[in-house]
Amino acid sequence: MLNVFVNSLLQRVAGSTDAGVLEAIREDASVQEVLSRPSSIRTVEDIHGNTTIEKQPNVTEVLLAVNKANETAGRGATNLPDFGQATSSFSAYDVEDWAELPWYAKDWRIGRRLVEKGFCILKGSLSSDIRHEAVKEAMELRKTGGFKRLPYEVLAGFFGEMGSAWTRELHGDPMEQALQQVEKHIVQLGTDLAHCSVAFSGLRLHGHMAGTVHISRTFEDTQNPALTDPEVANYYLSLFMRKKLKLFCFLGPSPAMLAICPLLAEDESQVYRTQLQP
Repeated sequence: MLNVFVNSLLQRVAGSTDAGVLEAIREDASVQEVLSRPSSIRTVEDIHGNTTIEKQPNVTEVLLAVNKANETAGRGATNLPDFGQATSSFSAYDVEDWAELPWYAKDWRIGRRLVEKGFCILKGSLSSDIRHEAVKEAMELRKTGGFKRLPYEVLAGFFGEMGSAWTRELHGDPMEQALQQVEKHIVQLGTDLAHCSVAFSGLRLHGHMAGTVHISRTFEDTQNPALTDPEVANYYLSLFMRKKLKLFCFLGPSPAMLAICPLLAEDESQVYRTQLQP
């Protein structure tokens, strides 16, 4: 019964009943994100029906999935309507050459954007070999039970219910060699920013927590467990109060939608969205 329901949703996302197309897009992260939230299917139907979609709050996430399906089916994005303002939240990187910048220029260019808007999107400089190997390691560790599930109540402090369905802290395991290189890459950026964080933000950065790998939720995953242990609650409360800057590297393997908004955002106009490339 579940497979029939999933196939029905896939057909509505793809706009096709072709078995080859459905199988090709089934494992795509952007498609899985739509499938995990059936309410998004209404937006899919509006897109395929070429109707007005600006009122749908999740149109950009769904657009990514439908484009993927269209490419797989050989239809191309030209069959989609003109979304106008609906896709205006996609943007380029804030800094593309940060790895080549001297530390003082890096601090200024990144720090200025952190002050202005609270976040900064950088173009990564990891080699494709390291990135692919890191993804491979994460998938193998996931299959062998190397990831755990965070309490549902703390997910908003990380990447939400979709982005932090499974997590693993890195502690020097031989199975994490490429993942540790990614962590080293992130720590170096954090170290550079810490040199003058007081100057650009008034915050002093001391140390960092262990690198953590996050795997996004698929339509087969159940909801994360509830938080029931007071000691665990105190741990995360202390963590969120002490840690001032979040750095992450998106590894893929597929493109994904990043949505950023203030904690107490009141409407969709306060949400910033951009498509992340691995």
